[in-house]
Amino acid sequence: KKQLPLPARPGELLERTGRLRGLPPPAAAAEAEALLEEFHLAPHRHKRLATLSGGLRRLVSIAATLIGSRPVLIFDEPTNDLDPEVRRRVWQRIRDAARKGATVVLVTHNVVEAEQALDRVAIFRGGGVLALGTPGELKARVARQVRLELCFRPGAEEPARALLAAWPAARRVGAHRYTLVLPPDEAEAAVRHLLGWLEHLDDFRVVTPNLEDVYLELSGGERLAS
Repeated sequence: KKQLPLPARPGELLERTGRLRGLPPPAAAAEAEALLEEFHLAPHRHKRLATLSGGLRRLVSIAATLIGSRPVLIFDEPTNDLDPEVRRRVWQRIRDAARKGATVVLVTHNVVEAEQALDRVAIFRGGGVLALGTPGELKARVARQVRLELCFRPGAEEPARALLAAWPAARRVGAHRYTLVLPPDEAEAAVRHLLGWLEHLDDFRVVTPNLEDVYLELSGGERLAS
């Protein structure tokens, strides 16, 4: 998004990009028009990029990546600034490109979304590769564990501290939200224990691990201070 020429307009940018990638002028114009319609950018085709919102610029950047049916597509945080409906459409387009034979390289911090779109995943930290494999292979590293997601009611800070004192590996993920990864037998005991604290909880869930749990397991995670 930051690399877009801000004085340009979406329509001319897409058409010019298509021509630079070898499309004949009529084909470049037709594909640019199709992408403008697909991503609901048609009403903004003649506006300067500098006047568009961050989300619209993000969509223009994605459309510019897609035009010309390139064999390798590189996306850097493609769904930042996008609302859920548009984000779903973008992921579908990325999956479609991969099914048609394109190699998709995706850089993202949203590992939950990435898990649904990628065939192979490399987990990086500090410039090094922690792990490489399919989502299934990576999740197998924590397959014998389950994740508890706890949401405490506002004002329940003291009960939260008292409850979580038994689980120093719990990780804070929001103002009142915590996650905890446990072996199945310990998770079962934890759920029974939580039933006595329901008055302090808005919600709790038991879910199987995702790639975020793999990352935390490999990197040592961020521990909750006691």
